[in-house]
Amino acid sequence: ELPVRTQFFDLKSKAETQNLSVTEILEKNSFVKEKSVSEPAKWLDQFKSVTHGSLTHKLMQALKYSKNVDALINRWFQIEREEVYRALDFMKGLSEPPLIELIENGHVEMGFSYRESEQIIDGQIDLWGVADGKVWIIDYKTGSVRYREKAFLQLEYYAKALRKSGMIDSDQKIQLSVIYPFSENVFNKTF
Repeated sequence: ELPVRTQFFDLKSKAETQNLSVTEILEKNSFVKEKSVSEPAKWLDQFKSVTHGSLTHKLMQALKYSKNVDALINRWFQIEREEVYRALDFMKGLSEPPLIELIENGHVEMGFSYRESEQIIDGQIDLWGVADGKVWIIDYKTGSVRYREKAFLQLEYYAKALRKSGMIDSDQKIQLSVIYPFSENVFNKTF
């Protein structure tokens, strides 16, 4: 018997399907080609950047479930503590999207899979929920805002997953939001 997550979809056979993450699809079809990193110093900078992004996502998840976010900030962001508190203050003040309400009542770090042609698309939504009758899908970014269009493409895959799952009506408008907490930028779009 197939696992529950797989049963939801009408799979012909595992041999005929290809599993791809949303990230892999976007990298494969990227309109912004990243340069390969070969120098050790650049590799270390990229590693620090990826680690910072991962910890930021863990912190956003902790805002929903942890009672002691300060302890996590002190453990994960010792050097950047003040920068993290500024980013959190910025996000707490947002009304579009209503981030605090979405964190409290929405779904954080929700994984999904859906079938599209001969592919299984996998991904993980940072945050989604309903506030004031609007469906919001949020993606946190710690990199450059110049990649925001790529982030919106990512969010469109997330919206498709929620629609295919029946969690959102197929004709319902969805508010997509890309949030750069450290540079204090927010970009919203209706899908």
